[in-house]
Amino acid sequence: MPSALTAPAELFAAYFLPNPLKHGRFKGWKGTKKIVETLEGQPVTVAMLEKHLGVGKFLPSALGYLPGTFDGTLSGAVDMDAKDYPSVEALAAAKERLLAECAALNVEVYPERSSSGRGCHVWLFTDDLVTYRDMRAALRFFVNRAALPASTEVFPKGDDAASNWLIMPYHGALWQNGGRLGATYLETTDGEAIPVDELDEWITRNPASVVRNLAALEGQRTTAGTSSGSSGEGALALVNALARAALQKAPSARHDAAAAFLNVAHRAEQLEAMLTALGGEDVHAVWCADGSRDLDEWRDEIARWAEHIEEGKSDRQRGFPYLKEQGFDLSAVPLPSTAKTAESPEEPWGERQSLPPVRPSAPTMPPDMVPASIRAWLLDLAELTCVPLECVAASAIAAFSGLLGRTVVLKPERFTSWRVVPNLWYAVVAPPGSMKTFLYGEPTRFLKVLEERARQAFEDAKLEAEVEAEALKFEEAQLKKGKSFSREKLLDLKRRAQTLDVTCKRYYVNDATPEKLGELLNENPRGFVVLKDELAAFIDQLKREDQATARGFYLSAWDGNEGYTFDRIQRGTIRIPATCLSIIGAIQEGPLQKFVNDSRSGSAGDQGMLQRFQLLVWPDNLGEWKRPTRRGNEAAFDAVLRVAEVIDRWYPPSEDGPHVLTFDEEARGLFEAWRDTLEVRTRGGDEELRRAGSFASHLGKYRSLVPSLALVFHALEHAERNARLDDVPPVSADALELALNWAEFLEVHARKVYAAELGLSFAGVRALAEKIKAGAVKDGMDTYTLRRKDWQLLQGSLFDEALDGLVSLGWARRVEVETGGRPREVFRLHPDLREGGEA
Repeated sequence: MPSALTAPAELFAAYFLPNPLKHGRFKGWKGTKKIVETLEGQPVTVAMLEKHLGVGKFLPSALGYLPGTFDGTLSGAVDMDAKDYPSVEALAAAKERLLAECAALNVEVYPERSSSGRGCHVWLFTDDLVTYRDMRAALRFFVNRAALPASTEVFPKGDDAASNWLIMPYHGALWQNGGRLGATYLETTDGEAIPVDELDEWITRNPASVVRNLAALEGQRTTAGTSSGSSGEGALALVNALARAALQKAPSARHDAAAAFLNVAHRAEQLEAMLTALGGEDVHAVWCADGSRDLDEWRDEIARWAEHIEEGKSDRQRGFPYLKEQGFDLSAVPLPSTAKTAESPEEPWGERQSLPPVRPSAPTMPPDMVPASIRAWLLDLAELTCVPLECVAASAIAAFSGLLGRTVVLKPERFTSWRVVPNLWYAVVAPPGSMKTFLYGEPTRFLKVLEERARQAFEDAKLEAEVEAEALKFEEAQLKKGKSFSREKLLDLKRRAQTLDVTCKRYYVNDATPEKLGELLNENPRGFVVLKDELAAFIDQLKREDQATARGFYLSAWDGNEGYTFDRIQRGTIRIPATCLSIIGAIQEGPLQKFVNDSRSGSAGDQGMLQRFQLLVWPDNLGEWKRPTRRGNEAAFDAVLRVAEVIDRWYPPSEDGPHVLTFDEEARGLFEAWRDTLEVRTRGGDEELRRAGSFASHLGKYRSLVPSLALVFHALEHAERNARLDDVPPVSADALELALNWAEFLEVHARKVYAAELGLSFAGVRALAEKIKAGAVKDGMDTYTLRRKDWQLLQGSLFDEALDGLVSLGWARRVEVETGGRPREVFRLHPDLREGGEA
């Protein structure tokens, strides 16, 4: 061994120690031919080694490496020659296959960067001497797995210390390129250059047992120079050992365990042998002792699993780790041990970052966003009840939109026939016990006053109609008895009787079937408000397959322009020229997130129902509780009630249908510019929306939200002035600007709702963090096993999103470890979170 080397040269010698008696020498190329290539019959001296590295001065001649000594070798290499491939691209693809096969068994190899481009060496290093034949067989195992050409050479080529040699890398490393790399050098499998003075920091020596066991799988293992037997004996020994292990017990998950046994054998190209072993009577007697499968059924079943594994269709590609979890003792199975050795220390962990909020914050509505005509009342209401202003304001606006209904519509564009009915759907997201009924109920108080007045008027009219009907019956009887009977008089009485039908004017309903709503809309074509205490149950019911008719009815009612016809045996035919409903209600966070997930997945029955709640608010909290110390401002409410009475008198506008308003010129230009921007965003111009289809669909509904809000605000302003409907001017730019401010405000709240789709939700991250703190997740657990636990907020892909979130925050890492098949991924926790640490 050379002595008195410089530090980089000493590192180099530790990995590329030449044969103690001989070495190779290479002086260069002439065209495509080597001009000097000899095997020198003398040891490498210190001077020769340092000249190879270019210590002090570059030496054109490169040294040749004879891998190993008389006792064995610490290294080997695959020589991929350019002449064996039709193109440089084909060689590069073959190299990638080889590296992938090595990575699959967690075997560390290092490709050599070639300056000539004529080929590639891939090096493997071990932590202890192995025989030349074992090294060669192990490398051949990977060559065969990667389907490299049969002419591919592996080194050492012979079984002694004087076999063929390879040119050593790092030629001129301490003279060229700043003194680190040289003409050729090693890389990581990711293409990272490894400087000669950093070899110890980059190179991992594989356990010698790995090479020996890989050699056994190749069927060519030798021990102390004696052949182990015929080709394939090592792989068959693996199958026999696995079969013996299978007899130990009946696994709790029979399907998964059988797939794991088969997958391990498949990696060793012994799937058929393993299938035969598992299909034996002895294994069947142990695994199917419960009598659930007879022998033939058992064999048919595992044959299907083997077919799936062979075709790559199986979703249970696990091996050794899973079988160990099932309680099988695999210590006698001769499969490569590919776990990291102690020589590969865990990378340092940084400081953990704090967990972010579950979801983004949503602002509270400033008072100047509330229309002036109802501002004093709503500010008073929000203060007395200690709730955010937006909760009562949005509910009140939805109530006024229902009061307007089809009284007046807005034609927002000049060149289309599009008409917007201002009926709006409102939902507030609030936790249990947060006075949800009050949040949406109290702001609709003016509707309840009008409803009660209408009910009293109906009762009076109904009584008068009943008295008049009795009078008409009496007159008809007298007419038929008397001598003055005439057909014309009887027809007049019948016509007068038909006019006696009275209907109750409705402003809101609480609970009604779609068919009953159809009857009420037939009697109240303006429309009205539907109050829903629990929107979750309402939306969930509409998603059912047997509720397709109800779902279609409500979708029509949201639009406000579409007619609908009910044909029923008992009720007969009910025709509604245009269905128009506003909906006001509340929902809790849990059901809401379920609906959001359903919307994201496009589940059957969804049809954008959630997105139709355009007035959707989710306050961060209800605020600080303060016991009321005064009465409510009844004068402010009376002013709001007067506004509602004016709007109520506007209906019906005329026999020709709803009164039509347009934007004034300033408002129209403002609206057209806004809509152009919205359409560009929702039609692919916004990268964020391209990734968030449900949120994009929600914003798409804003094209009717904005003109609806503008019309409601405009109506409130002129109703406060006691204007007649015919005197209401076109919708102003002021009303539209306020509507645009509302749209911007509501979008922020919608982002909170769709935070998971937008990548802004950390609910899953926090849920997984809580599992760690509770001890349900421990360091080193299999991610596949954790994923199958199906915890709330961590189902399916949500688990991976949460895990990636914790990784980005420095709480955890994904690490691949040994497996009998595909690499097994485990969950490594930050040292602070492991046993004895603090969460």
